[in-house]
Amino acid sequence: METLNEFLLIFTLSVFFFSILCLIESINLDKDKEISTVEIQPTNMHDCYNLSLRNTTICLNDYIISIYNYTVRKDTIKTLEDIKNNGGDCFDYSNLYKQLAIERGYNSTTIDIYSKRLNNSLGHTFAIIYNENLSYCILDQKRIIGCFN
Repeated sequence: METLNEFLLIFTLSVFFFSILCLIESINLDKDKEISTVEIQPTNMHDCYNLSLRNTTICLNDYIISIYNYTVRKDTIKTLEDIKNNGGDCFDYSNLYKQLAIERGYNSTTIDIYSKRLNNSLGHTFAIIYNENLSYCILDQKRIIGCFN
């Protein structure tokens, strides 16, 4: 009888925690939907002017996806045409997001992270676009990580 009670307790707790995890995942999926429900469909980057921070981020991300060609290249600043013609890596697309956001009146920066364990030979770069109220959006190549107030 004690084994059955232990089993029922463990089963009930498992169902409870599984339900909580499903609820959390459902909330996260709703957040993803919120970001992707704006239908801007830019034909070019010039469609991304005079929009809110969130919509500018979505518009620029949609544009980058339309030209995206992942190619590892030397970490130097490149023109839009160069990236369109020859592709780029995380450094290139992050700096392109930064340039395009600044041209649209937003502040922007890139964050470089490197592995000290690997003598800084392996790294990654992503972009942050933000406004004067310090609301910000994080972009990582073809993904919007999120927008926060």
